[in-house]
Amino acid sequence: MDAAAQLMAQVQRGEPEAFESLVQQYQGPLYAFFVRLGIRQADAEDLVQETFLRVYKARQTFDPQRTFPPWLYGIASHVWADYWRQQERVQVSVARAAQEMGAAEAAEVSDVRDQAARRDVVRQVRESMHQLPEDHRLVLILRHYQGLRYDEIAQALGLSVGTVKSRIYYALAKLRVELRRRGLLEA
Repeated sequence: MDAAAQLMAQVQRGEPEAFESLVQQYQGPLYAFFVRLGIRQADAEDLVQETFLRVYKARQTFDPQRTFPPWLYGIASHVWADYWRQQERVQVSVARAAQEMGAAEAAEVSDVRDQAARRDVVRQVRESMHQLPEDHRLVLILRHYQGLRYDEIAQALGLSVGTVKSRIYYALAKLRVELRRRGLLEA
């Protein structure tokens, strides 16, 4: 049993200090996870809180014989998906407002955004990541930024290890193509 799983077992027994320890240990990595998935910083903080709220509510469903990070990132992945579903509804409203602004003003806003992205390599990489399908982006971030093993990602997302490996392979291939297209990688 890993240390986090032991803490979670203590949480299940009603020990609030154990939950505080989990929050302290994982709030930074969760925040980074959400930011890497394209969430604005203020929203990422909210999603971290929502994730821990769901962790606490679901505390009795955790199996202390398993490792904690895959279970945590499984919950975080659901929080992220719920957030994007909500954002898609907001984007429809924003698109309507942009149409009302007029095509010229919307084009100027778009041009400014594009120029800023070209100057900032980190932003370009982030944008390249957002070109990936969500399922590919998610496994890539869990593997390369959050440091989960293939089996932990599979456990967190309810996939087979082979599917995780395949998604990571194709995500990296697509990312390389996009970075080459942007001139960040040589052909």
